[in-house]
Amino acid sequence: MRQLVGGQARRDVEPSTRDLERIRGQLQECAEGRGGEISTRQRAARLAETYLRLDEAGRRAVLKMIALEFGPDPARVNAAHKAYQAAVGT
Repeated sequence: MRQLVGGQARRDVEPSTRDLERIRGQLQECAEGRGGEISTRQRAARLAETYLRLDEAGRRAVLKMIALEFGPDPARVNAAHKAYQAAVGT
């Protein structure tokens, strides 16, 4: 993992389950945005570096994680859409 999430990393690394858990933690920290703008940007930059070190399967796994775990709640999106449609009269 040290090679994947910091330090000297090799290219095209497939993440282990443990690696994905750490990436999930990085994503959560970025989503929370604690510590101000500079800290948030630094965390996002580290996450981007980690992502770039992944192989294709690893990148796909991270993108799937983002879509499934960090995306909007479909029920809330549907409710907002219905409220919007009602407000504009369509």
